[in-house]
Amino acid sequence: MARERRDNKGRLLLTGEAQIRNGSYTFRYTDENGVRKSITNWKLLPEDPPPKGDTNPECLRDMENRITDRRTKAMHKKTKTVNVFWQEYISMKCEIAETTLIRYIYLYNKHVKNEWGKDQSNLFDILM
Repeated sequence: MARERRDNKGRLLLTGEAQIRNGSYTFRYTDENGVRKSITNWKLLPEDPPPKGDTNPECLRDMENRITDRRTKAMHKKTKTVNVFWQEYISMKCEIAETTLIRYIYLYNKHVKNEWGKDQSNLFDILM
């Protein structure tokens, strides 16, 4: 089992957090497009004293919470019906035989379209 990561003050660092050699803290995450990003701040917790000249009142954990809240809200906004997903899927299938495409459409229309194709579904739920 991996040991707990702590900063130089003995506080437990969460997943994605690290302390840089100059004493500041960084949080690394992956955005909605799959790009790795990081944010850096001198304060880990709200009660930490800011260094001289620092005008940012927000601490790193507050910034993390804001990022994760934004990501979960964005994930819940991506709701579409199954029929919309099906139309997007079929429009991407370009290198299949015409008879196969006709069969796909026939089976979808017969078994899915009218029964549960109009249901709203979350993109995350469909992919998992």
